[in-house]
Amino acid sequence: RMPSTSCRNAVSSKVFSAASANPDWDQILVVVNDSTYGGAGGSPSVVSTHALAVGIAQHEFGHTFTGLADEYESPFPGYPPCTDLTGIHCEPNVTNQIVRASIKWNPWIEAATPVPTPETAAYADKVGLFEGARYLTSGMYRPQQSCLMNTLGTPFCRICAQAYVRRLYTDAGVPAAGIDNIEPGSETPPVGAVSVS
Repeated sequence: RMPSTSCRNAVSSKVFSAASANPDWDQILVVVNDSTYGGAGGSPSVVSTHALAVGIAQHEFGHTFTGLADEYESPFPGYPPCTDLTGIHCEPNVTNQIVRASIKWNPWIEAATPVPTPETAAYADKVGLFEGARYLTSGMYRPQQSCLMNTLGTPFCRICAQAYVRRLYTDAGVPAAGIDNIEPGSETPPVGAVSVS
């Protein structure tokens, strides 16, 4: 059972009051000393001490830090709607847009991948337009069949990972020297003068 908004606001107020003693924080994750399965995204993220707490925390932090949507298909009565057609836009990992050129993750969809995309083994690792997300079985789409925003024990899909990186660069900015795609210290041979015989 989710706490009421007023209860959650009162708890959040106390968390932020406690955090003010150490004002150099970026994000707050509250760990509740209870082994019951559960967690919540928002400000702050909350997770229990359940055995799956690490995966739950990653999922909930996907909501809090990156603004990702749940990709569940099970109904959640009263969940606020969104649309990428007009009005309130949907989170980065869900859409109700089915026109290929207008899908926000269209650059990731291979030309041979049909839109909407069938949930078959042929497209298991592909980015496409898979129906069922945001507590709806139809009319709302997600980018990949498998994603941490739908199932614990799986990584973020490519679109959710991209949204995470975009948020990092939005907050921290792009380095003055640009973005180096090679992990520092992993270059072989090391960076510097190289003698070729």
